[in-house]
Amino acid sequence: MPVVQSGWPVVRIRFDGNISTEQFNDWLNEMSNMLAREQSFTVIASSSEQVQLPEGYRQLQAVWFKASKAALLAHCKGLARIAGSPDELNRLDSASMHKAWPFAYFVTMDEREALNWATQRLALCNA
Repeated sequence: MPVVQSGWPVVRIRFDGNISTEQFNDWLNEMSNMLAREQSFTVIASSSEQVQLPEGYRQLQAVWFKASKAALLAHCKGLARIAGSPDELNRLDSASMHKAWPFAYFVTMDEREALNWATQRLALCNA
């Protein structure tokens, strides 16, 4: 399965392999359904080195993001990205990547550290 999404309210998303436009749209629909719950959540996202996103995915994501930004601000309390290498860590942990998200953003190479951050972030925001 190229896109696997599981868990609630700490949601894990894993991108792997060759992702088709249809699969990418299905994932965006799953994200919309998650926002429709109108409950707080955090996300832990990772991808394999071999992931290939579909042509035009940035445009699809931008349209979805624009339509969903208010709901994301209201309900998503943070995104933890798990980098697969030091180079990816440096790319994902840049100032521009931090500014791109309308919520807290954290990058690590350690899955346990990502889970701890996402869990603590959710608890802090729900306190």
